[in-house]
Amino acid sequence: MVNKKGWLLVIEVVIAVLIMFSFLFISMSRQPGSTSIDTSSVLDYVVEEATTTERGSLLTNVEDLNSKLKEKINHTRFDVSIRKCDPKCSPPNLEKEIGSSTFFVWESGNTQKFIAYVWLRD
Repeated sequence: MVNKKGWLLVIEVVIAVLIMFSFLFISMSRQPGSTSIDTSSVLDYVVEEATTTERGSLLTNVEDLNSKLKEKINHTRFDVSIRKCDPKCSPPNLEKEIGSSTFFVWESGNTQKFIAYVWLRD
């Protein structure tokens, strides 16, 4: 072993890189989770419920459907509103970040446009 200083430098650099990656990994794992994933999963659930289970309520009485969906997701920290677009949809008047999903329901040759809104409760 003629060049021992070179090997020591390589080992030192590898250890430094490992320390930096460890610090980065630990600091990323301690950050609070993002709500965008939760919002998208709640939106998917709401749209699925509205278009399959509660399809009759969706086409006849949207307010009744909204109250049923609020009861179903009551244990979560989200609130929900489905609006029928005739011809425009207006989002809930809130000073919060709102997730939305547009979906269409086809019934006997007539297509209706709906938008589901989800936001964090106070």
